[in-house]
Amino acid sequence: MTSAPTFETFARDRAHVGQLLVQLEQAFRRLDSISRADQIARVRKALESDTFKVLIAGEFKRGKSTLINALLGQNVLPAKVAPCTAVITRIRFGEKKRAVLYFRDDDPEIVSAPLEVDLEANPAALKDLVTIKVDEQDDVDEATGQRRNVSPYSHCEVFYPLELCRQNVEIVDSPGLNESETRTEVTRSFLVDADAMVIVLSCEQQFSSSERSFIENELASRDLSDVFFLWNRFDAVRDSPEDVSDLKRLSREKLEPRVGGRPRVFYVAARDALAGRLQNQEPLLTRSGVPEFERALETFLARERGRVKLRTPIRMGENAVSEGILQLLPYREKLLKQPLEELQLMMEKQRPKLDAVERQRERILHTIERRGDVMVTDAQSSLRSLIRQIDTGLAQRAAAVDVGIWETIRSKQKVEDKVIDSLQKYVDQEVKKWQETVLMEILRAHHTELVTQLDEQAKHFMMSLEEYQQSITATVSLIPERKTQEVSALNRIAGAGLGILGGWGAMIEGASHGADKVVNGVIFNGILGFAMVMMKFTIPVVGITLGAISLGRTIFKAQQAASEIRAAATSALSTALLREQVRLEGVIRQQVLEMITKMRDTMGEQMGVMVDEVRGQLESVIVDRQQQEQTIDEQLNECALIRSQLETILTSLQGVRAGLEVE
Repeated sequence: MTSAPTFETFARDRAHVGQLLVQLEQAFRRLDSISRADQIARVRKALESDTFKVLIAGEFKRGKSTLINALLGQNVLPAKVAPCTAVITRIRFGEKKRAVLYFRDDDPEIVSAPLEVDLEANPAALKDLVTIKVDEQDDVDEATGQRRNVSPYSHCEVFYPLELCRQNVEIVDSPGLNESETRTEVTRSFLVDADAMVIVLSCEQQFSSSERSFIENELASRDLSDVFFLWNRFDAVRDSPEDVSDLKRLSREKLEPRVGGRPRVFYVAARDALAGRLQNQEPLLTRSGVPEFERALETFLARERGRVKLRTPIRMGENAVSEGILQLLPYREKLLKQPLEELQLMMEKQRPKLDAVERQRERILHTIERRGDVMVTDAQSSLRSLIRQIDTGLAQRAAAVDVGIWETIRSKQKVEDKVIDSLQKYVDQEVKKWQETVLMEILRAHHTELVTQLDEQAKHFMMSLEEYQQSITATVSLIPERKTQEVSALNRIAGAGLGILGGWGAMIEGASHGADKVVNGVIFNGILGFAMVMMKFTIPVVGITLGAISLGRTIFKAQQAASEIRAAATSALSTALLREQVRLEGVIRQQVLEMITKMRDTMGEQMGVMVDEVRGQLESVIVDRQQQEQTIDEQLNECALIRSQLETILTSLQGVRAGLEVE
């Protein structure tokens, strides 16, 4: 995947938007609106440094590392059968071939410097650093019973001078989904931030039960338009029409409906693609099917995800221009026309009003914090009720498992597996039902109440702020001008700030559907982000030891053994449920507080920018008038020039956005 037109188009549009944001930042600095200028600068830097993250996921022995090496055209990652990936590995562009490994922070008091690895001198140096042996057992945390990653590293960054990564594509190699619960959780944690996810399957081991479970459960709440399915090792079945027909029928039945008919299922031979690139054999590369997948991935990243990455800063820029033209410049021009002595007198006289605005800002932030506490309490309480309900039904479910006498005599392990599988399905069904009904209803209720509260408090905040401006300038408020545009107080506060909430993602898409829907949609998407974390809730039934149960060779002994298996499985799962409850209560608190903190900080920052602008404009004009470096007419002319510049910037931003809509 080399320098393609779609990537070049995105790079061109990103550079253009970046230049417009630079001009916008400079305009606000000329207006002494430092807080807003700094905010615009942060958005611009985030846009310039943002990357396309492609997560490669799949079970062990599916050829993930070979696929990545094929995409890169180099043997960068170890791809042997014996070891497996132990940590998340990110491949980024770099002129010098090197790797950086970051140590885990299990002990916050011990800070270790990252380990630098020279891949120029030893290209195979990563083999023993980012992999573990298949039969190597994880440590077990005695407190939680969870297995731990034995690797001392949290993640690895590989820098290589490869064209794919030069296009701001970051490839993320993840641990196998079926290696251990701990390493699977590492992969899950990257799902939210990935721009595209590539699930590598094997034509030789078609659709294991754990692969089905991952797609049906882990991805159940995810929009699968960004998921690609790759059937690797297609060369092993390519010459068998019957095998190819069966494979494609499986794709039509199980995969294609999940991606809405989009071109997201591909049949590739990663090893052939790598050999074709290393040996410069174009026919072998083409036959591998990898180039076709690359083109589809590139189109998706540059066009669909690229649009999202550009829309966010564009909307933020448009909101800033709107504030500048409709609010900031009229206010500054009115201040310039006021006698200096009156401005100084009114600044002191009206200071209590500005203090009251600050108190209203704090009340809004406190409202958000309180909502977070209530959400934690309600979600945790609901979770505990669910666990009790499941625990109560375990014995009845186990008793309902049909276990034949001869089946028990022949194979204790098969009976054990049958009971465990039935109990796991029961848990999964109950959890899914709770998520889709009870949990979502709790979250929807909190969403509605939070938006209602914030909207009312935002109105008071904006009215108080504009009343302060009116008292300083002795003119009518600007509120009627804004009412004609149907911009709510909450949306005006959040317009520039909430686009950043939750990172660069689809939640800002609501901006194109009306002003008020931006805030409503963003807050609800933040709550849904928490819900998606909860969707990962499963109770893996593993490690149940039934070795002490004697099966004997008689019907009575077999019946007794079947009962003991049911009882042992029920007891083990009941213990696992309680352990999972403790973990998930912690997850609930962590996720809600992260979401609420981000929302509070973003809202607080935006309200702070507005207060700083009102206060700063007054102080700036007074200083300028005292220094008399420019006449009032010269300063008014400069305001007119800035207004013209903002209008030009707005037209250009709208032009880029319109181009994104028609591509």
